[in-house]
Amino acid sequence: VHGEANRKMTTLAPNVRQNVIDEVLLAVAAQGDASLVRALIIAGAQPDGTTPTTTTAGVAGSPPIKTPVSVACAKGHLEALRALIDQGGSNPNLETSFGL
Repeated sequence: VHGEANRKMTTLAPNVRQNVIDEVLLAVAAQGDASLVRALIIAGAQPDGTTPTTTTAGVAGSPPIKTPVSVACAKGHLEALRALIDQGGSNPNLETSFGL
């Protein structure tokens, strides 16, 4: 399943692909699926990336509303958090608009 999803993602325009995969990572981190977090990072998801949905009012340069790390923390998903930091190199100190 993961391989098929990655093959389909490669056919999208690069900026669209990145936004989609980063949005999926955000959702997966919120669900706590550590193995899928790892797979998305391998596929190119950026754990600290921002997308139009995660930036304050879509304004570039604004602090993100939420990040995969902040949602994994908020929901208590320790394994997903570890995957984001250990495999993804995510910055756990990245400030969001909520200060998390």
